[in-house]
Amino acid sequence: SALTAVCRLYPEKAGATLVELFLSLDESNSAQAQWILTTLASIAPHLTRLLDRQLQKAPDDSLPRLLELIDLIMDEQMAPGLESLLDHKDYAIRSMAVRALGHLRCGKSADRLGQILLDRSWIMGKKMKSLQMDAARALAEIGTEEAAELLARTAREGSGDLQALCSELLQ
Repeated sequence: SALTAVCRLYPEKAGATLVELFLSLDESNSAQAQWILTTLASIAPHLTRLLDRQLQKAPDDSLPRLLELIDLIMDEQMAPGLESLLDHKDYAIRSMAVRALGHLRCGKSADRLGQILLDRSWIMGKKMKSLQMDAARALAEIGTEEAAELLARTAREGSGDLQALCSELLQ
């Protein structure tokens, strides 16, 4: 369409407008949302700086949709911004950031994901265990030697479901 062509001619300006529009939508499965996502995917290489700025200033309620966009463009340059969310107070946001880091396959993030995986807190709730499982899967997606070493260490020294998952992921 003509609108898509204009978006490709002016990707930074179009991207800024479309990101704001996407974040303000009530329904992320609507035809409009799908068109926005498709158009953003077509101009993805031009969105890294814009999404990084959005990530730094986004209110908490916008973070899930913003993480969806970051996951869509799959640019390793987004890894530092995603890593900053690994300490977020909301475990759901942390979990989305962990999964997005896995999808990016950024080897530089293995160390930070390993910290989550190897956390041996005295108080380990269900949310933290789930986050560790997500970190293990993300490390398997990253697939570097360092990531494999972290999984192997947890497969040897970990306990319960996490140990079993790490063993399985190394197969």
